[in-house]
This record gives sequence, C-alpha cells and structure tokens, in this order.
Amino acid sequence: DPLTVWSESSGNPLYIEYCAQAAVLGRRPSRGSRRQLFEQCIAAVSPAAADICSWIAVAGRPVSQATLAALTGLSVAGVSLLVEELESAGLIHVNSDGPAFRHALIRDACYGLLDDDDRRKRHCALVHYAENDFHRVLHFDGAGLLGDAAVAYNRLGWRHIDAAEPERALTAFTNAMERVPAFDRAAEEARSGHAIALMWLGRTADAMRAWQDVQAAQTMPIDSISVTANVRLAEAAWENGEDVDTALPVLRTALDNAGILAPHLLPRIYLLLGAIYERRNDLPTSQNYLELGLIAAESVANSRDALRLRSWLAVVKARQGDTATGIALLESVVERAEALQYTNDMAQACVKLCYLSDMAGDYERYAQWCNRGLRGKGPASTHLRGLLTSNLASVETDTGALRSALGHAEEAEQLTSGAGGNLVGRAICQQAMLHAIMGRFDSAEACVARAKRQRLTESWIRAVQYARGIVAETRGDLKTAREAYRATLPETVSPALSEVFELRALTGLVRTACAIGDVTDANIALSVLRESCKPGWRISESLLAEAQGVVSLADGDVPAGCDHFTRAKET
Repeated sequence: DPLTVWSESSGNPLYIEYCAQAAVLGRRPSRGSRRQLFEQCIAAVSPAAADICSWIAVAGRPVSQATLAALTGLSVAGVSLLVEELESAGLIHVNSDGPAFRHALIRDACYGLLDDDDRRKRHCALVHYAENDFHRVLHFDGAGLLGDAAVAYNRLGWRHIDAAEPERALTAFTNAMERVPAFDRAAEEARSGHAIALMWLGRTADAMRAWQDVQAAQTMPIDSISVTANVRLAEAAWENGEDVDTALPVLRTALDNAGILAPHLLPRIYLLLGAIYERRNDLPTSQNYLELGLIAAESVANSRDALRLRSWLAVVKARQGDTATGIALLESVVERAEALQYTNDMAQACVKLCYLSDMAGDYERYAQWCNRGLRGKGPASTHLRGLLTSNLASVETDTGALRSALGHAEEAEQLTSGAGGNLVGRAICQQAMLHAIMGRFDSAEACVARAKRQRLTESWIRAVQYARGIVAETRGDLKTAREAYRATLPETVSPALSEVFELRALTGLVRTACAIGDVTDANIALSVLRESCKPGWRISESLLAEAQGVVSLADGDVPAGCDHFTRAKET
C-alpha cells in the first residue's frame, strides 16, 4: 500500500526500500524510528563486520580496504569478505575510493552506537591516515586533541588566505580560537589570522579593532609568527584597497624584525614597499626596494617572490619611460610562471602587461594578455578574474566592441562585488561610460552615483570623476565635464603626471576648454600634458597629439590640426 508506506516512512528512501524488502520476504517492517531500524541492521551483521562498519563511520568518508586492514590487523582478503557482508546487508556500497555508507543516516546510526572512549581511540588512530589538514582536523576534534585541532585550523586558515578565500579563512581561525584558552600560542595566531581575514573581506574597521585586540593581548615576545602576521596584514590592507595608512606601519615593524626572525619574508616585505612607493609615484625608491627584494630572493629556487618582484620592477621601468624593457621582462615572467604552474602569478603578470600595453597604445596585445590570463580555468583568485575581465571590457571599449565590453564590465562587477573596493568601482565606471556612448545617459549617471558609494582609495575617487566627465562631455554638458575633469587631477599637480586616466582627463580639459572658446585654459592643460609625455609611452604621445590637434583647430590652423590628429591615429 503506497500510502501506508509513505505515511510510515515520511518519504525516506531507505525506509521505503526496507519496507519493500520486508514485503518480498513476507515479513512485517519493524516499528520505531528509522535510526532504530538502521541500528537493528548493523546489529544483524557479524562482530568483525560491525567493527569495519565502525571504522568507516569514524572516518566519515570512504576508506580503502588496505587502510582498514592496517587499522584492524586483518588481511586485505579478510577485510574484503567483511565488506561483502556489509554490502549484502545494504549498509555500504563500494566505489573507487573504497567502502562508504549508502546514506549519511546509516553512518550517523553506526557512529552513535560507539561509546565516547571507543570513538576517541578510533579518531586518534585515524589521524595518522588523514590525507590532509581538512581530514586531520576532524579526527583531532573527535579524539579530544583540541590543541592539535587549533594548530591544524590555523594552517587551514592561512591556506584559505593564500587561495583568496577569506570567508573560509575566517571560519577556520574562529574554530581555532574556540578550541584553546585565550593565552595559548595557537589562539594568538588565530586572532591575528582573524583580523587579516576581516581585512581581506573589506571589513577594515572590524579588522583594525581585531588587530588592536591582538596587540593588546600579546603575551609572547615578537617571533617569526608575529612577523608573518604583520606582513600578511599589510598585504591584505594593500591588495584589497591600497590602504597605505594601515599597511606601511605594520610593514615597517615587520622589516625591523624580519632580518633576524624571518629572513625568508624579506622578499615579500620589499615587494610591498616597492608597490606602495610605485603607487606614490616615487619610482626611484620603489626600484630600490624591488632590487633589494630580488637580492633577498636569490637564494630560493623558482621563487614566487622573485617572479612578483620582477613583475613590479617591469612596471617601474615602463613608467620611467622604458616601456619595451618592461614588457619584455613581464613576458618572461608570464612564461616562467606558466611553466611552474603558478596560475595566480601568471595572471597577475598578465594584468600588468595589460597596463603596459595600454601605455604602449597596443590594443591587440592588451586583449591578448587579458585572454591569456583567463585561459583554461583561469586564476583561482576571484579578484584577479574580475580584474582581467574588467581589463577586457576596457580594451573592447577602446576598439569599439561596446556591447561585449558592457557585458564584461557587468561580469567584472559581479565577480568583485563581494569584496567591494576599487575594482568594483572601476567596473561600474566602465558601465557608466559605455551607457553614455550608447546614449543611455540616465543609466550612465546612475552608475556614476553607484560608483561614488563604493569604498575607494583617493586615486580611484578621482577616477570616478573622470568617468563623470566622460558622461557629461558625451551628453554635451561641457560645464559639468570641465568641473569633473579638474576634480580628476590631484590637488597638487606635479610637473608630470603618470596615471593614464589623469592624462585622459587633461586631454578632456583641452577638448572642453576649446569647445567653449577658452583657449588659454586649454593651453595650460596642454602644457602639463606635454611635460607628462615620455618617449616610448605611446598612449601619452597619442593623447598629446590629440590635444595639440584640438588647440590647433581652435587657433584656426586646420593643416596643423590635421597633422596632429594623423599622429594621434598612428600612435
């Protein structure tokens, strides 16, 4: 009677199967809970088979017959016969990984039949057969070895940080803190990891409060773990939002102690310092730190740090005017990282090659490096996938593939919206400019407003103003466009600017000033643009030629204007 079976089983497939088997055998199905039913099934097998069942239950996953033989002291053939008995009883099935329970309910019933002392002993034995920390930590917990479990959870936390999985890292560090007293060394390490995971998640205020708690509660003298935590916090603050105010003090603390306590971290410290000073436009200081990092990394074969240091050094050389050398150096990094299967490092080098290709005005190579970085499975880091997808939107905009560019900009926003920050702001700005070019000005202005609400660094707050300027100029609102382009430039404009969006904003100022007849203002912007133009930096040459062409037309010199525009087109 299907209705009776349904009402008795609550739809549980294992109980339905049991009822069907009972009917075939002419027996009445036993009453009581499904757990009791499974316990009866386990009790019906031989003691030796039940012991095998218990080992599989404690393992919580398939166990090879060879491992079961080692655990029980039986031969592999003897284990095989017992496995067949369990399979015939409907308790387990055998797959390529070994015997496993047919359903989690059966596993729970078998696990529940063991007394606490027996469970602990079995978990303790299985620690030595765990394939990784994910399995090992479960057995530490089951064996009551909570200190060892905390250490394993910390290892998992750092692994998740390295794999760009901050939410999982936060959970792992929280688990570690819950298992040991607050004064324990593992608890101190977990508190550091907890703060760093919060920083990677973009929860800066929470992260800094947690970090202050770490500093206040520190009972041990500074050691290599403390230095590592400082470096990792600086990396999180920098990579997730270029937060120099947070990164620089802890980085200097790490540098003061790393030489003696953790010399292996010196390449990473110098790398971060080089990146920070590159963003600050202090290129000689940046180059000095990067070269010190390369010296420190010489002793490590196939060092990831050496590849990353060369990548940043290539950017610095390009920004100093030697674009060709920078590109060649980065191309060698990509090939080496791919050969070593350093997927994220290869993708990161591709990102920098996009930047240098933009400087060189080479759209074809720009798109090539975007696709190279995303090739196959692409980088493990969602941040890097979002960045490369955003780059692809940028180059497609420049080459006129507007619909595809809009799709990639929207995809980039989805990939990066969880962490927020500069990258999601960039993706929204791209959408704003594309909507404007397509004539959808309401959508464009809504995107600009949305970009302003993001958590952005100072330079990216100015970059949003550049997007606002493009939208206003495309719409024909020259007054708003000029105001936005001015807001794009730093408060104290140096004799030469080096960010591409700043040079584009200067060109926009020239265009809009000439459009309203303010040639004097146009020439002031043109002068700064001329100071910023470097030999071999094609995009600066192109923008300068465009601006000179606009001024020539405003002066009535059409032949000169045409010559400049031809030069702009060529570069």
